[in-house]
Amino acid sequence: MSKFGRFLALVPICIGALTMSACHSGKPAVREMEAQVHDATLHVRVAGNPDSGNVLIAIHGGPGMSSDYMINLEQLAGPELAVVTYDQRGVGRSTSPPGDASNYSLLKYVEDLESVRQVVGAESVHLLGHSWGGVVALRYVTVHPQRVRSLVLMGSGAPGAEAMRAAQANKAQRVVALQQQGLIPNRPTSVRDILPAYFSDPRFEMPDELQNLYYNGTVEQLTWSAIGDYDFSAEVARLDHLVLVLWGADDPFGRQMAEATVSALSNAAVEFVVLEKCGHFWHECPAQFYSRVRAFLEVVSTTTAAAARHEPTATPTIITDVSATNSGDKETDMNDYLGYFDFGGLDWNAVHERYQPLIAAAQDDETFYELINKMLFELNVSHVAVVPPDDLQQIEPILSAEGSIGMDLRLLDGVAVITAVKPGSPADQAGLRPGFVVQRIGGQTVEQIARETRLIPPLNDRNQRKRITASILERAYGPADTMVSIAYLDERGEAHETAIRRTQRDGRVALADGLPPFFIEFEARRLDDDIGYIRFNAFLPPVNQRFPEALESLRDARGLIIDLRGNHGGFFEVRKALAEQLVQERRLFWSYQRRDSTREVYLEPAENAYAGPLVVLIDVMSISSAEEFSGAMQAIGRAAIVGEQSAGVVVAADWMQLPNGATFMYPIEQTRTADGTVLEGRGVIPDIEVALDRALLLQGRDSQLEAALRYLQSAMQD
Repeated sequence: MSKFGRFLALVPICIGALTMSACHSGKPAVREMEAQVHDATLHVRVAGNPDSGNVLIAIHGGPGMSSDYMINLEQLAGPELAVVTYDQRGVGRSTSPPGDASNYSLLKYVEDLESVRQVVGAESVHLLGHSWGGVVALRYVTVHPQRVRSLVLMGSGAPGAEAMRAAQANKAQRVVALQQQGLIPNRPTSVRDILPAYFSDPRFEMPDELQNLYYNGTVEQLTWSAIGDYDFSAEVARLDHLVLVLWGADDPFGRQMAEATVSALSNAAVEFVVLEKCGHFWHECPAQFYSRVRAFLEVVSTTTAAAARHEPTATPTIITDVSATNSGDKETDMNDYLGYFDFGGLDWNAVHERYQPLIAAAQDDETFYELINKMLFELNVSHVAVVPPDDLQQIEPILSAEGSIGMDLRLLDGVAVITAVKPGSPADQAGLRPGFVVQRIGGQTVEQIARETRLIPPLNDRNQRKRITASILERAYGPADTMVSIAYLDERGEAHETAIRRTQRDGRVALADGLPPFFIEFEARRLDDDIGYIRFNAFLPPVNQRFPEALESLRDARGLIIDLRGNHGGFFEVRKALAEQLVQERRLFWSYQRRDSTREVYLEPAENAYAGPLVVLIDVMSISSAEEFSGAMQAIGRAAIVGEQSAGVVVAADWMQLPNGATFMYPIEQTRTADGTVLEGRGVIPDIEVALDRALLLQGRDSQLEAALRYLQSAMQD
């Protein structure tokens, strides 16, 4: 597969993306400078390239601490991202203003941060606020909203003093509890003495930057005295930024403070993530923390500030006269094609002007198409891309590959864990088992694959995890009778490496000229308690024939589970036919919205449709038609959805051939469920959210399937 073929692969019969990578090798360049405010001089440290257009300013906790403990954030920095840390007024290497509380007001801290932004020379920045630094970050965004592209909050204080006081009380209780265990002195003499209270594991071996944590008690007292009974929640409620809220599951301040912050951000696009086995500092859970931050920055880097701030819409155009070395001069009005899309306020003319000289200067096909698609992906809508003439065969490699080893996997807490092994398959014969951790596949480490995986719309963390998972998994597939090497850790953590031969897959289906053949998997069986189980990997023929046949054999089942985890999506006609096997009366199932019209789709019940209780299993790998089916069944109250929130890759799309033989895929209608829910970008949110668990997988147990069974057993008793 070509590099661009991989770039396109693994989409709902759609395409891939090019975005900023926050990961890199080697240490970034570092320089130090000063930011001058009228009553203090602030010490500033810049790692990476501030001219890249991506600048992350990290704001340390306290008040009264310095930025030294944040230096490890510089591993995010590189040619495409600058990481800026600075010491707040009166601490570390910054100077102190006169010792009066009025010089430590919250707005003073905001002015300082604005001075740092100016001295770095960034028009707009990403902010990362930790603890007290999160309060400063939130207040800064309310004062300078146009200067902030995105916001990351780790263990952040709340925008109101009441929640902060409750959190301080929670921390005090944790300190007392550890004092009673002899892990904290009864009379602490330094911040270092009480640090064990800040970790999930109070015996956590702290790195040097925490062992030697700086603290100025006078600055802390002056600051709290100055800000008093503060509350700027009303201003926070008006923010509409992209926000990642990270919270350690065992943070001593208590999750209520995080929930207060998330609640205040009522108009923002917030992703709230709880980091397991983690306290107040990310140093205890670096893999989870950096994985989430990198994925979030990847998303934000492809979302323009104009789109985030809803600037005025302009009529968009795309280049369609494409060639290897120049952009041509034909343009097509995208209003003719994006039948429902209002461009989200994106200033498309500005985007076009930014990309036009880059596209014109492209010296080869690969660069040319990457730029075309990077431009299109700024629309932040799925099912839009230009596919080169020779890459259409690379779409959906997992679905179209002839050879397989019979293994499935998922990313669990950033680790590639085998979740299923087909009995008798090459993977089974090689000794692979659910719960084993894949470290390297096809000669590449999982970390390398993750770094090379580029995000496509919709731009959210779930879609990024889907993309990385699929990029890892696709390497297990390939031509039949070829070998793939896999390095893995077993249940005891012992390392192994094996070479496995891919075998020919069953279920080959040729759907249309120009598309590769796909391999359809379908299984139906009875589980304990007389519960039916049906799983298939795509809504493609012949599933529309096999499903009613299977359902006939399960007609007397007391409950039914339809497993759509990992389902690739497919055809409208197939998902509609399946849904009609499960309803008892004519029902509105979907509406398809265009700019000036709405098309409604009703289900006509099949004869002898199944009427028993129903569960649909989904995860981040359930996309497109799988999301339409599950979301619509949920909306009409026909099924309980169990599993994980899906990625939100849900629009109706069409194809057209461009003059040079390339293919343009574009969305034509926005899908809405019967209750009006738009699934694009949002995904399907399960009624019962359950993640897979490695420890249970090692025991041969599927936590999501078990949750589905429990639900049906309860429903059958009612």
